[in-house]
Amino acid sequence: MAREITAPTRALPRFEERSVRVVSLRSMIISRFLRHRMAVVGLIVESFLLVYAFIGPFVTPYEPDAVNLRERFAPPSAVMVPQVPGEKAIYNIAAFEAATPERGLKFGHPLGTDDLGRDTMTRSMYGGRVSLGIGFVVAFTSIIISATVGAASGYLGGWWDNVIMRAHDIQSSMPNLPILMVLSKIFPPGFWTMCIILMAFSSLRGSRVTRAMVLRLKNEAFTEAARAAGAA
Repeated sequence: MAREITAPTRALPRFEERSVRVVSLRSMIISRFLRHRMAVVGLIVESFLLVYAFIGPFVTPYEPDAVNLRERFAPPSAVMVPQVPGEKAIYNIAAFEAATPERGLKFGHPLGTDDLGRDTMTRSMYGGRVSLGIGFVVAFTSIIISATVGAASGYLGGWWDNVIMRAHDIQSSMPNLPILMVLSKIFPPGFWTMCIILMAFSSLRGSRVTRAMVLRLKNEAFTEAARAAGAA
């Protein structure tokens, strides 16, 4: 009669079911952006500039071209008592003490005034609209052009790659500031003139980065597998 062989048994661990939170691509991008401190600081600064340039003109009581020779070269001030014949204008803390019913307090000039008495803060608000507009148009257009050209350079290769990269090298080697100063005097001044000039000297700056990414993807294993399967 055969002897029965027994062995100790061990209970398998129990696995508890847990709910898995599905993270979307948008949530991943936002969380990664918020972890980048410099990116968050840049967003705060950029938001402040947008509010300052596009909402500030609706709040300020001054016009950008309003001339007031009585307030020429006024110092930066939060409040002021305006000038009257025989008496000078009074600014900041001294204005609270010198205010009278006849000479009431008035909103001052936080950034002072220029040689014609125009409010510097108001003028910078209106000027900021143009500067930010040019920056956004040039940056957005240059990103699209450089990404498209760089992707085409990396995908096509051959003499297309050589021509595009040599154009990128020429553009990167040219001194921007002297050429921009000359072109701004040759062409008529204007918003779109500055945009076109700046785009002409920055449209290919990021093409080399896009080209490198396309070249890396062309040599990946899944790309080779797709080609072996007959994909174009």
